[in-house]
Amino acid sequence: QALQQFKQLQRRDDAVSDGAFSGLPTTGVYTYTTSGFESASAPGLPASTLGYPGTTTLTVFSDGCGEDWRWQPLSNRYEDLVVCRTPGNAIALLSRFDTEEFYGATDSRNFACTAGSLLLPARARPGETMSGTCTNGGNANSGGLSINYTEAVVGDDVLQVGRVRLPTTHLIVKEKMTGDTVGTGTESIWFASATGLPVKEQRTENTRSESA
Repeated sequence: QALQQFKQLQRRDDAVSDGAFSGLPTTGVYTYTTSGFESASAPGLPASTLGYPGTTTLTVFSDGCGEDWRWQPLSNRYEDLVVCRTPGNAIALLSRFDTEEFYGATDSRNFACTAGSLLLPARARPGETMSGTCTNGGNANSGGLSINYTEAVVGDDVLQVGRVRLPTTHLIVKEKMTGDTVGTGTESIWFASATGLPVKEQRTENTRSESA
């Protein structure tokens, strides 16, 4: 399904479809061993829980100045990050899009990120920190919110991916949600040092939302 989606959405005439000129990952579909779940509760209703399958996909599309990275664990659940290389060779986060479904209601949120919101620095050094803000104005199903995040570089690490030993940069990300959704999130994420491709991620989020 992810491959079909990639063929339908990726422009065939894109001059940077292999990522070579943008300094970003080669476009296509990447698979990840996955575990975890998402759960929602609402007054007077039983908990609604969705478990992740053992394998999920990250589809990399070329988009504007850079790429769109879509992680889709379920047919009705995905996240998009739109990223670009800066003139200084860092990876900037331009926008993000989240969609999920609980209790039969779909909630899609489109976030614009402030200038200077970085996902990965050009030359990551242990202890280096970054920050950014992505804001959503709300929709028919939920109110607006802002995600303020801070990142700290842990250092370089080499991960075994199949038969390949891959140099990565390890970061800790902390998120704070404010507005009609409040809560916190913590991520430990490893990016491929050469291209910025997410290689491994551990994430926990806990939020309370005024939504349908």
